[in-house]
Amino acid sequence: MAGFDRAPWLAAIFAGGILCWFALANPWQWVTAIAGAVLLALAALALWRDVDERAHLRRAIIAAALVFAGGSP
Repeated sequence: MAGFDRAPWLAAIFAGGILCWFALANPWQWVTAIAGAVLLALAALALWRDVDERAHLRRAIIAAALVFAGGSP
């Protein structure tokens, strides 16, 4: 058994970022979506910095948010 594979989820989130880029009409909307994703990553880092029970969740939220932001340039 391979365990929990993250690559398919990250690929789907990256595709969601690309779809968001095509769906949003104006550049300010793209910037808002990217800024929201980066703020989500920073919030997960700030809220759960020293909480070891949430380490996997923190890592998953940060990765997903940054991959989404990278998919919507």
